[in-house]
Amino acid sequence: MKKSDLLTEMSDELDNIIEQKLKNVRYNFLDVIKENCYHEYLISNWLEFLLNPTKNGVGNEIIKALLRCTEEYKQECFDIDNQEFESIEREATTDNHKSIDLLIKYSERWIVIENKINALETCDEGIGYFQTNEYYNYISDQDEIKNGKVKATYIYLKPRKNISKPKNGNFEQVY
Repeated sequence: MKKSDLLTEMSDELDNIIEQKLKNVRYNFLDVIKENCYHEYLISNWLEFLLNPTKNGVGNEIIKALLRCTEEYKQECFDIDNQEFESIEREATTDNHKSIDLLIKYSERWIVIENKINALETCDEGIGYFQTNEYYNYISDQDEIKNGKVKATYIYLKPRKNISKPKNGNFEQVY
């Protein structure tokens, strides 16, 4: 057996072992970094890179994994691969000078992400509670959305320990 064939076989076997070991593990990057490193701008910048199919090296795979976590995707099963990626914007400014953490635009789908990595409010009216209504209203008022050319998906991204909630019910909580 050639050395390259042996290495390929060993690599495949190792991948299978790792996949089986991690099959039921619910452990992610946020579990690895320390709590005091939960800086929203840092995480949003990291997400901007990961979710940008022109920069991340794996195309739409990461955004598709995120979308698969939403009920909307499970119900509609829209295909992001058949759409043209247009842009990803950090701190997208609304008419009221508020900032949407991430606005990802494809030709037929916009993904609005409110990153609540460090919001640990104990009441329903904490930081972010009213923001989601403002962001929803702003996006809904865009011509592309109003004329039905584009649909929007709203994600309220947070760690499990975060008990804050979005006021706007169109924002789906994703952990």
